[in-house]
Amino acid sequence: MQRALGEIPSQDSSPVRNPLFQVTYDGQRQVQLTLDRHALPDMLVRAGGLVDAGRVAEALDLLTPERVEEMRRHAQEDASKAGLLYFVLGYVYHRAECLQQAVECYHNALESGDHGVIWNELAQIYYLVGRYSESLRCRERASRSGQVSWIRNQVIIDRIGLGQVCEGVAALRDIVDRGQADADLHSQLMWYLNYLPEADRQTLLRENIRWARMHAPVSQARSDHARELDPERRLRVGYVSADYRDHAVAHNFEPILDGRHPEAVEVYGYGNVTRPDAVTERLRSKFKCYRDIRGLDDAAVAEQIEQDRIDILVAVGGHTAGHRLQVLARKPAPIQVDMGSISTLGMGQVDYRLTDAILDPPGVEPYYVEHLVYLPDGYVCYRPALDAPAVGPLPAMSQGFVTFAGFGSHLKMNDATLALWAQVLGRVSGSHLLVKCPAGRDPEWIEQFLAKMAGWGVESTRIQITGWQGTLEHWQIYHQVDIGLDTYPYGGCLTTLEGLWMGVPTVSMAGDRYTSRVGLTLLSRVGLGGLVSADPDGFIQRAVSLAGNLDVLARIRGALRRRMMASPLCDTERYAHELESAYRGMWKRWCDHQRSGVGIEEVEGAAGNRQLTIPR
Repeated sequence: MQRALGEIPSQDSSPVRNPLFQVTYDGQRQVQLTLDRHALPDMLVRAGGLVDAGRVAEALDLLTPERVEEMRRHAQEDASKAGLLYFVLGYVYHRAECLQQAVECYHNALESGDHGVIWNELAQIYYLVGRYSESLRCRERASRSGQVSWIRNQVIIDRIGLGQVCEGVAALRDIVDRGQADADLHSQLMWYLNYLPEADRQTLLRENIRWARMHAPVSQARSDHARELDPERRLRVGYVSADYRDHAVAHNFEPILDGRHPEAVEVYGYGNVTRPDAVTERLRSKFKCYRDIRGLDDAAVAEQIEQDRIDILVAVGGHTAGHRLQVLARKPAPIQVDMGSISTLGMGQVDYRLTDAILDPPGVEPYYVEHLVYLPDGYVCYRPALDAPAVGPLPAMSQGFVTFAGFGSHLKMNDATLALWAQVLGRVSGSHLLVKCPAGRDPEWIEQFLAKMAGWGVESTRIQITGWQGTLEHWQIYHQVDIGLDTYPYGGCLTTLEGLWMGVPTVSMAGDRYTSRVGLTLLSRVGLGGLVSADPDGFIQRAVSLAGNLDVLARIRGALRRRMMASPLCDTERYAHELESAYRGMWKRWCDHQRSGVGIEEVEGAAGNRQLTIPR
């Protein structure tokens, strides 16, 4: 996979009128290209068909250097076809994630005519690799080319990517308030709300209920589900996700498949994966049945789930990109469950939410539409990466200074978080900060970050910033880190887990929101709950104290991987058992209520018992 775009040039082609070809987007925002087949070499047409079918390796096999060079010569000889040829070649490279080549081809295509679709495709590449300022410039060019409104809306998302979260959320909310947002854009509002420190549980509840009422009304739900009412029979559980790929969601989902008990539960996967990869293929093989639902409308997916006789349907990841929550609106399974969302889904069709008593302590029930199901040993299980190196020695011992690290989404690094980190650095003499985030390749974002830290007294010479890296470099960077610093109020999950696996403890702060309690539930599982504070002063004190005792820090580092392996965080068998016990409890309740002819909501009502604790 070729994603390292640090060397991609920033180009700004002058607009050329009367473009020589036209491409558009369909209702699913996929590129639509109508052309005479003979306008392009057969090999390029075949390569395009292969990448659309997900057969990327075969497509790239066709694009040998000799063939590509021959096409370039044809483009020079026939200028009327040059723009079309370069666009399609760029499209193939883009879908194959050969992004350096894609950018070059797209810019060559623009020499034949200014076209909004090409500018938008360029913007998507720059956004993918964390060049948000360049993405914004390209998207603004696309929006000026008379393209559809969703491209103009995407300009807002690019500005959020540059850190303008408050302004971006306000703009998205205005579009929603005016009734001009589709379900996807409204979902982005739901997602980005969680980055705002001022967004409390009541705000999240209200906004999610509004999304559900507008885009997933209860009136769409089936009310009859003919299933065999045997409380002990083997269950069919279906999981719907767009993230069966190299994604944080997949890393925490795979243990469910690894630890499953086929005699008790059959697992079906419904994948809305835009760009399948090696992780997709690995996960596919672990389902009893995997169905690719890309391109299928909600009614067709719901009908397939009903035909598969799914007993319990689980939505994985909430409002993450590509979700299919509107399938659950149709209630194709008698029991529906939310797994991994960061707030309520607000949908009456979703019966349960999987969580734990640390993330959602008693008393939070009014902020959820779903019934809370507590897993005894935590809501998440971690599958350690097979390619992670051994834990290295404590860097501070040899470097002579402590290195703190802030990893994860730069959108979580709000001003309050940065001010907190700066106070830690100010209290630990000579300490350094290593930041790794998606925007770590964007010069404008880096400049803003360093300016803010300088304003709080931290010199740029003490800060190192990097963007996403290849797998080997990603793991090796932990050999430079002594202590992780969490973000607030949206804390890290996979970054905390990976740090623990590499011997790096994280100092965190817990609030009353779900996203601010993830560090507490993860660190508590390995006996490091004491590193979590309830206020900023406690956060600073814990980080400074840990940095001041290198012998203790070295012992923690040396023991952390063993502690993780012995903890519930890595016990796939126990996690799968607890999860399947939860499903069994849901199923028995449903069977009981079907026999009695009384619905669960009629028995409990909105103010009834909204918790279910699964026995160990």
